Amino acid sequence: MESIGERLRAERKRLALSLKAFGALGGVSEKTMVLYEKGERTPDVGFLANLSESGVDALFVVTGRPDASVLSADEVDLVRRYRDAPDVVKAAAIAALTAGAAPSSSKYQMNFGGATIGNQTVGDVKIKSRKVVGVDKKK
Repeated sequence: MESIGERLRAERKRLALSLKAFGALGGVSEKTMVLYEKGERTPDVGFLANLSESGVDALFVVTGRPDASVLSADEVDLVRRYRDAPDVVKAAAIAALTAGAAPSSSKYQMNFGGATIGNQTVGDVKIKSRKVVGVDKKK
């Protein structure tokens, strides 16, 4: 199993922070961070509490089990950009993320391997039109 120091390093890298910046979040020096990551010193509760307030998964650092509510680095970046965006950009982002998704109120939905699909056809389908789309006619 990984040590606390290795998990601290993993969290620091996940957030793309230097030793100095990560240490500052927890209220310690870069030198102390080096000692933590090498396993030569154990971080205290105050340090971990400070990190937790900055988005570090303290549960993972201590136990090795990730907290499902902690965001990945790209999710943190996405949320930051969303919060800084004007309303029109936020609306466009929501539209892009929900485009093609079946409406949650759809009466007919099926689950295929974890993906909910709407607007599917079940049973016989009778097509009355003779129009064929996308086929070249030979002359």
